[in-house]
Amino acid sequence: VLDTRVSKSGLGIAVLGRELGLAVHYYFPARRGEDYLTPTRQQAAECGAILEPMTAGRIGIVYARAQRQEFLGGGFMLPLGFPLYETVLATASIARAVAASGYPDSGTLIVAVGTGTLLSGLMIGYAELGRLPVKLCGITSSMDPHKVLKKLHAHHARFLDQPPGIRPVLERLYYRTRLVKRGQDYYIPASLTVPFPAHPWYEGKAWASLEENIADLTPPILVWNVGS
Repeated sequence: VLDTRVSKSGLGIAVLGRELGLAVHYYFPARRGEDYLTPTRQQAAECGAILEPMTAGRIGIVYARAQRQEFLGGGFMLPLGFPLYETVLATASIARAVAASGYPDSGTLIVAVGTGTLLSGLMIGYAELGRLPVKLCGITSSMDPHKVLKKLHAHHARFLDQPPGIRPVLERLYYRTRLVKRGQDYYIPASLTVPFPAHPWYEGKAWASLEENIADLTPPILVWNVGS
């Protein structure tokens, strides 16, 4: 698995590997002279993961180098960012339950966006119930909104005809979805206090954007916690 400097997915895979009896190679970008043994990586090593620091650079290039190294050793590389179809389905299921409860039946739903996987599931969950009053606002500091849209279309291509009637609802929901690119660097955490358990690089930035733009958002406002 390749992890970024701020993600905890490598630790999660290390825990799973320990439970399943699988060897885990935990790749990550490391700058020259940097003390890369962060608390998260230390915990992963304690769970049995083999730490594999890679020379820092563009994350796609680092991933390709790590993938080549892993394949040569007979291993398997998990996808970068975990844009998994199963995650889309699981998020859609939760979104359906939230939408079916009637909250929010209007207003704005805010979610931190990386690969767009969770936002894809939210859109599908609401579209399946035909719930269009809610406006969706995705906050990203790591990816260009146009790239996020491409990923959303790729996830949704498998849903356009199942269940019947979802295509027009989902297409209309795109017009109610807004993607905001924050100027803050991905590796700089949000410094404000968030009134619920939050990852400072994800929900923290979504909360900061909410505070900055609250006058332009339709209440009530629901912040979707990505579970960090």
